[in-house]
Amino acid sequence: MKKQKKSTFFIMLALLCLLAPAAPASAFETVVYRPLRLEGSDRIATAIEVAHYGWEKDGAYRVVIVPANQENLIDSVAVAPLAAQFDAPILLTYKDKLDPRLKKEMQNWGTHTVYAVGGLSDSVIAELRGMAGVYVEVIRGRDRWETSRLLNARVSSPEGSFVVGYNSVAEALMISSFAGKNSYRVILADRNGAVDMSQIVGSRIYLMGDERTVAGVDAAKIPGSLVVRVGEFEKTVYDRNWEVLRMFNFDYDYVFVANGDSLVDALSVSSLAGRTGAPIVFANKYHVPAMEFGLFEGNLRMHLSKCVILGGPLVLDDQVMQDLTFVRDITRD
Repeated sequence: MKKQKKSTFFIMLALLCLLAPAAPASAFETVVYRPLRLEGSDRIATAIEVAHYGWEKDGAYRVVIVPANQENLIDSVAVAPLAAQFDAPILLTYKDKLDPRLKKEMQNWGTHTVYAVGGLSDSVIAELRGMAGVYVEVIRGRDRWETSRLLNARVSSPEGSFVVGYNSVAEALMISSFAGKNSYRVILADRNGAVDMSQIVGSRIYLMGDERTVAGVDAAKIPGSLVVRVGEFEKTVYDRNWEVLRMFNFDYDYVFVANGDSLVDALSVSSLAGRTGAPIVFANKYHVPAMEFGLFEGNLRMHLSKCVILGGPLVLDDQVMQDLTFVRDITRD
């Protein structure tokens, strides 16, 4: 009798399972988010690939050209806000020669205005001016400070200021997209960290580094402004990059990843990142240090960020691609 009751129970349970409505198999989809790599044969070609990615649809009618030489990067610390204002890609050429690949691309895009920034030679300027239908504006001072002042003077209605140290290319680039999106000046301190107070504008003033790189600013002399110091001299560039990612409200729909040692690809992408205020994240050749912090990875997953890696495997190894790859289940419509 007990065996018959047990058999009846299991038969009824099986019928209930068959009759119960099944969960829709297509309710969720597992999606793998992998970074996109933009790379060229060298830094000049990588900058062209960035321009293709960001401006191919509408054409790069205005472009900013800066020297590709590592020692000339300091001339470009203030260029990103102006390039973002003009919606112009930042392109590279060697200071003494206009790269023929760049010239060809400008002709294909129908470029009509070139802003030639920093230490480009007179011969490069002359060749640019020799291109049919192209207007060339030279923004070049006697030194890095005058060049930055000339660039800042062209930024319309600046909302605030970042002050970076004498050689602080990295700090200028890690905040460049925020500065471009929000129309901030990027001001260069002198060799001793002193700040030209006549350049300071806006309601928020960020001092990028300790007092050995950027001297203190008396907030009382800037009515209505808040002065904030960001970063410590002893920390690595990757630590400072993380601090910037933590402090500022970036738009994580896109994330751009560049080598934090060479920095030149970060300059190339700074105008594109400034369109939305996307973060520029520094990686060494094999690792993204910001991935060690849960908040950064959480932002990637929450926003389903489109990660774009700058440069080939010799610049950023495929391990960096792996660091930034993640899986998420999403609800199907």
